[in-house]
Amino acid sequence: MITEAFLRTHDKWGKYLTGLTPPRFWSMFSRIEADFEEYERQRHERPGGKRAGGAGRPFAVPLLIRVVAAITYLRLHLAQEFIGMWFGIDQVQISRDLRRLLPLIRRHVPAPQVLELLPEGERPVDPLEVLRAAFGEEGIALLDATETLSCICR
Repeated sequence: MITEAFLRTHDKWGKYLTGLTPPRFWSMFSRIEADFEEYERQRHERPGGKRAGGAGRPFAVPLLIRVVAAITYLRLHLAQEFIGMWFGIDQVQISRDLRRLLPLIRRHVPAPQVLELLPEGERPVDPLEVLRAAFGEEGIALLDATETLSCICR
């Protein structure tokens, strides 16, 4: 099982799991850690919230492990159960952390969206449209979407 002590003493594993160099990862994580308390306060005080700030069980897993597990899931495209096994977290907690932590992670490093229900009337973004806008009609791009490889070329 990957623990906080292991990650803090084995920098290369942080790179393997997150794709970020150790200085970049630790810099990003220190900013996330500094923002976490305020982020959680705002998240709990959002309009329509059902619980008061501070309600619910405290997190059993350190923030570092939760952040690395979320980034590892996004980077490696492995099943949540498999990621959870590495970090000692169950699949439900991985799923919750993806919803809870991704907005905070995105503030500090680009991160993809997790599939969510779209509001009524909104249509999903077509990845091909995004690529065409970024690369133009004559550009070439390879996409690795989990197990699908697509090519836009002319």
